[in-house]
Amino acid sequence: MDTEAKLSTRGGGLTDQIGHSGSRLLLIFFREQSAYATSSRVEVGGVEVSKPQGTQNHPAPFPTAYSKNIYVGGFPFSALDVSFDGVAADQPRQAARFKSAGGGAFEANSGQLRLVATADDALTSYQQRDFSKAHVMEIAFDPPLPSAARLATIESVSSFVISLDGFANLLSGAIIARRAGNDVTLDWRFKEPARARARILRITATLDGDTIRRLELAPVKAE
Repeated sequence: MDTEAKLSTRGGGLTDQIGHSGSRLLLIFFREQSAYATSSRVEVGGVEVSKPQGTQNHPAPFPTAYSKNIYVGGFPFSALDVSFDGVAADQPRQAARFKSAGGGAFEANSGQLRLVATADDALTSYQQRDFSKAHVMEIAFDPPLPSAARLATIESVSSFVISLDGFANLLSGAIIARRAGNDVTLDWRFKEPARARARILRITATLDGDTIRRLELAPVKAE
């Protein structure tokens, strides 16, 4: 590092996933500030093992930097069992048992997961905290996502924005929600950042009556 190196917002924000674990999840990698290195190398047991590209002094497609205030999260392509039976109990990571928290809110997994709904059961926001509960990711929906019962007669389009702590609107786009029998599908189409537009995510909700019992997230090919 240069002795005069200082942290700045250059290189801050969301980092391109560049295919990393692209078949397993949508990665959210956020850095508030960075200070760039003047040179870099990788040594293992005193042996230089990095492979510079062209005139660059680093092998990766981005410069080496020290970063401050890093958030690493994402949306894994997997399934989650869901219940709203009101029982306060810890659940395995593959399940979420929600109970009423008052004011239209429902919480699960010791408060790590939180849903906020309107009086007619439309979803206004989803919040997820890390294990320390010091940080929160929030997804806000406008207009709110209709209830499963309401989706039996309409197709819904809602905008969404994703924020991390005080860093608002990091990702945004639209959700197309529709119901067919005992399944509700929600297709997430990203608008910002532009590089995310090539990815469409689909949540399939399996219903028991009008109550969600299972959620599954998977990528789908763009039409």
